[in-house]
Amino acid sequence: MKYIQVKRIVLGAVALVFAVAGSGVGLLGQSSAAALGNQCQDVTRTVALAPGQPANQTIKGTLCVPAFYLGDKSVDILTHGALTNKSYWDFPVNPHQYSYVKKVLLSGRATFAYDQLGDGGSSKPVSTDITAAGTSYILHQLVTWLRNDKHYAEVNSVGHSIGSAIAINEAATYNDVDRLVVTSLLHVATPGQQVVGQSVYPANLDPQFAGQGLDDGYITNIPGTRATIAYSSAADPTVIAYDEAHKDITSGPMQFENIVQTLTPAASNISLGVRVPVLVVVGKNDLLFCSGAVNCNSNASVRQNEAPYFANAPSLTIQTVANTGHSLALHPTAGLSYFGIRTWIQTH
Repeated sequence: MKYIQVKRIVLGAVALVFAVAGSGVGLLGQSSAAALGNQCQDVTRTVALAPGQPANQTIKGTLCVPAFYLGDKSVDILTHGALTNKSYWDFPVNPHQYSYVKKVLLSGRATFAYDQLGDGGSSKPVSTDITAAGTSYILHQLVTWLRNDKHYAEVNSVGHSIGSAIAINEAATYNDVDRLVVTSLLHVATPGQQVVGQSVYPANLDPQFAGQGLDDGYITNIPGTRATIAYSSAADPTVIAYDEAHKDITSGPMQFENIVQTLTPAASNISLGVRVPVLVVVGKNDLLFCSGAVNCNSNASVRQNEAPYFANAPSLTIQTVANTGHSLALHPTAGLSYFGIRTWIQTH
């Protein structure tokens, strides 16, 4: 009984710290969090593009562990979206407000954020070698490593945008994660997606990536378009400017393949293979998914759209976030999103 009471007190204290830090007040800054004993280390993993192929590709990631775990030894594996990299999850501008990693550590869970193939410090093969099936297989290899080598009892798969599509594919194909958190992705076509399509061009035409030997299949944002695509009017201009200056690339063929797969009718969508609890989180001002038939001001409308795709999941929870665009983690409301994810993970 005493143990249960102590655990409840600790959980309550952590919840308070989490909520206040997420609001931007920041009881614990980066140095204070480090003082608690949280530790991060860079990791290099070799992976294969497909089963039976050699492990000749390199994935760069960062494994962060908390000073102590609350409950089972649990880790969130974080898959970023297109045209960014793992820094999305541990954003260096005002990290007490925007870093998902730091808030998760305060919640007593670990994180593993990785650069997708073609992004950040990971390998950059020919763009056509990066496929929807291949990216989900890479995620599966990383989940297997976390379970078998790092001995995590629970693995929560958390995705952003196309990273959410990859996380869905992986969970549906390999059935090896405990929970699935889908952020900034709905199964719907919208006029906003056409705007996004018009805002990208070959990365080798961009001053930031010219001369790196990239083939024409790698794409990036046309300079100055990121604010329109990824943010709402509530976003901090400092955050937008940093994000624009540190944009990344993606494989155009892989991006297209994942989009087609996402828009496949529910009756034949790979998402029907997901058999773990699912949380869907979307900003109400997300241009990519809330500019069409789905009313993101209504949880019921989002649920009506998504439920057929996750019909075999034991539960589906919807969370919509006001004053928030596509880059969910990089808005002043990030603390609300994090708190909702944390609460859901603890109760599912």
